[in-house]
Amino acid sequence: MWASAVIGYAAGGLTHLLFDLPNPMGVPIFTPVHRLSLRWWHSGDHDAALSLACALIAAGLVWMKYRGPG
Repeated sequence: MWASAVIGYAAGGLTHLLFDLPNPMGVPIFTPVHRLSLRWWHSGDHDAALSLACALIAAGLVWMKYRGPG
């Protein structure tokens, strides 16, 4: 149970960073002054699509894990 919580926490942190990367504000890499940004879109423009993509990927992984033999 603890492993599931740690994996969920780590996955949430990674998706947060990935969702912030395309925004103009970017992600602070080593210091708060220097940020990495792809500048693809403004914050909030594609949140629903990204959330849906993450949910579909997670559902696909669960389906692959528990689909049973064969």
